Amino acid sequence: MTPLRCNYQAAAAARSSRNEHDAAVLSHRIGILQFYRGLYDEAREAVEEALAIYRSLDSESNIAVALHWLGVFAQARREFAEARRLYNESLDISRKLGEQRGIRIPPCMSWAGSPRIRAS
Repeated sequence: MTPLRCNYQAAAAARSSRNEHDAAVLSHRIGILQFYRGLYDEAREAVEEALAIYRSLDSESNIAVALHWLGVFAQARREFAEARRLYNESLDISRKLGEQRGIRIPPCMSWAGSPRIRAS
């Protein structure tokens, strides 16, 4: 069984048992796996589902992580203004929580000006 299929089955089980936290975490994982498969729309949908659950649970740390991943997805789709908005929202939450782990400036985003792509 593939990791993706395993996560889909576990997410379905979590939903049927009304375990919202696990359903969100598994949906989030599905989104990341879909992203790495190049399925950006599916990735975004899965992480948006997780984000909605995290918001309903008021799980701010998980909200920040989901927003960061949605920023990664937007950046991959070259939607730089949306990526910046999502990264900033994630950063604001992380700062409010006093979290330092995971706070970083994505390599192609400039805080002072418009987004730019750096040559590799």
